[in-house]
Amino acid sequence: MHNINRHTVLYIVLLLLGMVLQGCQKYSDEDYEGQWQLLEIAAPDGTNPQDVKAQGVYWRMQLGILQIISTGMPEDADPGEVIAQYHVSDGKLCITAIYKSEREADILITEPEAMLIYLPYGLTEVSEDFVIETISSSRLVLVSGNKRLTFRKF
Repeated sequence: MHNINRHTVLYIVLLLLGMVLQGCQKYSDEDYEGQWQLLEIAAPDGTNPQDVKAQGVYWRMQLGILQIISTGMPEDADPGEVIAQYHVSDGKLCITAIYKSEREADILITEPEAMLIYLPYGLTEVSEDFVIETISSSRLVLVSGNKRLTFRKF
């Protein structure tokens, strides 16, 4: 029988413990996660593009939470911060719930008419599925039934 010293056993135990803890860590480095600046809103086929870069609309995606803000809109036209829940599967980014972010509490948006003020953010529905047409380290293109959104990684 081999004689293993205590330092070797301790090292192996710590290594295994570190591997277990690493496996429990909740993070993702998926390509779609990060901060994306909305550059263009167009028809689904890419026609009638509207350059919206100057509005400073940013989608920040991480761990199933989407935060949308604007840094370039005039205060009277800025719809305010939006928080949404999303997931990605089968080549689609699916927004499942949208909340208007308020200081006291986030308010779930359930009425389709309430979404009209979020058109500059690229949102038109209270829940919406986007086909991920293009994804790279610097570019994201999402297409839904009525629009095509083009982003750059920021």
